[in-house]
Amino acid sequence: MVTLTEELFRLSAFLVDEWQNGRLLRMRILEKGIEEILEPLVEGAIRYPCGAGRSAAGVGVDGRIYPCHRFVGMDEFVVGSVHDGVDVLKRRLFHEDPAERNTACNGECASCDVREFCRSECYHVCYEVTGDIHSPPLAFYRIKQCINTVSLKLLKHLVEHEPKLLSAMTGIKDTACFMPST
Repeated sequence: MVTLTEELFRLSAFLVDEWQNGRLLRMRILEKGIEEILEPLVEGAIRYPCGAGRSAAGVGVDGRIYPCHRFVGMDEFVVGSVHDGVDVLKRRLFHEDPAERNTACNGECASCDVREFCRSECYHVCYEVTGDIHSPPLAFYRIKQCINTVSLKLLKHLVEHEPKLLSAMTGIKDTACFMPST
């Protein structure tokens, strides 16, 4: 993974050079990393990997309701029906704080520099690969760690040297709140 991190750092340096020359190139993977870092600071909310079971749902042709369209047809994930409504207790599994439930890292999370920014992965992907909606494969964490490490450094550069660009990218008007106090 060192190679991925190195390549992402090279890419972020290229993007900064382009931005400084007036060309706003976009790189979604790094922008998403920045959004994941800023979201809890701005909104103060738990970072869920997706809207499954909270703001999303899937409905099968038989009227059964699932946490999202990817779970449709999987009996163990039925959370209700269009006839009887949603069973709140069954849906609760998707309301747990991902930071409290992630088990795939086998202790590596405790020493990770970007732990507080990690929001796990798609519940369905986790289930398909590991059998647990709250446990992404370790490779997901390692990739996410590379992305978030580079995104954090890029965010620091934007806060210190390109606050107007940061504001344009994120929609946050007052980026001074991210500046360290002196």
